[in-house]
Amino acid sequence: MQSTTIAVDLAKSVFQIAVSHRPGQVAETHRLTRSQFLRFFAERKPALVLLEACGTSHFWARQLQGIGHQVLLLPPHQIRPYVRGNKTDQADAKALLEAHRNDQIRCVPVKSVAQQTLTALHRLRSAWMGERTARIRRGHNKATVALANKLARIVWAVWQRDAAFESRAALAAA
Repeated sequence: MQSTTIAVDLAKSVFQIAVSHRPGQVAETHRLTRSQFLRFFAERKPALVLLEACGTSHFWARQLQGIGHQVLLLPPHQIRPYVRGNKTDQADAKALLEAHRNDQIRCVPVKSVAQQTLTALHRLRSAWMGERTARIRRGHNKATVALANKLARIVWAVWQRDAAFESRAALAAA
């Protein structure tokens, strides 16, 4: 039984596609625009589609699953070692096919719209908290440096005069 695997290198406007009917062999390649992309898959029999997990891959995975294809998202950092030669769209698509043959690479689950929305909110909140924290250690760092400077001057004065430390509060009370 022959099974078809289709690897897709996603981009903003042009998608590179590599079709394989046998492991290790690319039978055909295509370069499609956004408008041609879904039509290409709608005209094909259901197949295994490999995508590199990225910002738009979850959207395209849901679209392809909707027309009957099985979609796997592969982590980009684990695909990079399979790119041969210069990094091109065609090399990336072939690398997806090669990486899929490695059973140690774990797929990224396709997120629903709600899951993607929640993830975006968490990232936004983390960015805001990081920004807020950065605005707050600056004033704190200034105070810390000023206090360290004051203590250093006190230590130096006590050492130079060879006398015991007396705070100003103790002197005012006497």
